[in-house]
Amino acid sequence: MEIQTNAPQTVIFRNADSFFRYCGWPSVCRDDEGVLYAACSGFRLAHICPFGKTLLFKSFDNGKTWSVPMVVNDTWLDDRDVGLLYLGGKTILLTWFSHPVEKYLEWRDTMPAGCGNILDMYPTIPEAMSRGGSFVRVSHV
Repeated sequence: MEIQTNAPQTVIFRNADSFFRYCGWPSVCRDDEGVLYAACSGFRLAHICPFGKTLLFKSFDNGKTWSVPMVVNDTWLDDRDVGLLYLGGKTILLTWFSHPVEKYLEWRDTMPAGCGNILDMYPTIPEAMSRGGSFVRVSHV
């Protein structure tokens, strides 16, 4: 595999006309057929925000163009800090983490306006879904 140290930069996704325009913590990998996969935590209001979803993008032309975002993970909590690793054999490992419900309620005053109604529902989230933690998902592409 050729490693490019001077690869051109490009924007994979911009959601500028939405309240949910913040994306962060990207990761990228390439499969055996040369397909690039990029993932991030997206559809967020800000850094600290309960709305993050795991977005995945594909490029079939070495990063010149990218697919529309695919939501591949959307739990009750903020899904953040996505990691991607190609394992070979058409298998990708995706990681992310979420803070527990208590953290979001603790940070309530630091979050952007508009988060309050969602946070009011947090005490009703089933216990198994409210703990947060680190998670792994395996996909066969």
